[in-house]
Amino acid sequence: MNMLEKLRKDGYRVHINHFRNYDLYEILTDESLVRLDQIIPLFDVAVRDVPKVYRKYARAKGGRTEVKITTPDGREFFSEAVCSNKENFNKKLSLKIAVGRILNQL
Repeated sequence: MNMLEKLRKDGYRVHINHFRNYDLYEILTDESLVRLDQIIPLFDVAVRDVPKVYRKYARAKGGRTEVKITTPDGREFFSEAVCSNKENFNKKLSLKIAVGRILNQL
């Protein structure tokens, strides 16, 4: 049993959010003609907010993971692990780092 399963079994609530940068663009206007200064790249977007068909456009480099753990008595602990835009994002490692930081506080 891994650490997250053990925490959940012991009555802790665990919330995990992964954020990535995407090679997609958000249009800031409804007009049919769009200037380049009206288009921005999508950075730091929650993976759950991106339709699965577009997740393949996630950049390999950069990203972050947020973890919130609520104890059975209601105390909340929050941590995040941020990956540099110069390094490949590793979801498992990022999660391990963020959870480890919280466990050090418990």
